[in-house]
Amino acid sequence: MSSRTVFALTTRGLEHVSAQEMAEVPEVRVDNVGYRRVTAECLGSLEPMLGMRTVDDVFLALGTWTGIGHRREALSNIGCLAARLDLGTASDTIAEVRPIGDPPTFSVTANGVGRRN
Repeated sequence: MSSRTVFALTTRGLEHVSAQEMAEVPEVRVDNVGYRRVTAECLGSLEPMLGMRTVDDVFLALGTWTGIGHRREALSNIGCLAARLDLGTASDTIAEVRPIGDPPTFSVTANGVGRRN
């Protein structure tokens, strides 16, 4: 099984507690602890991560984009970048731990930290 990058969002102040909980999951290596976020590499099953108690949500990281900008024109750039994501592989990975409908449905959640317009 290949390594998969995951990240968990947690409550402010619990980041290190959540990182410790993630590190106790078999075949998970915590890479980074930041504001409300813990990033890790998982070599095994993602299923044990679904039972973590100190995180709000666990996500499969599909990409990182830099230089997006903060103006309305950046939205079309985000659309182009999102169109290049490998959602098929992501869908297969998620199907390993929970059912996915046909056709699959999803929601988008956005979090902002710091100043923005």
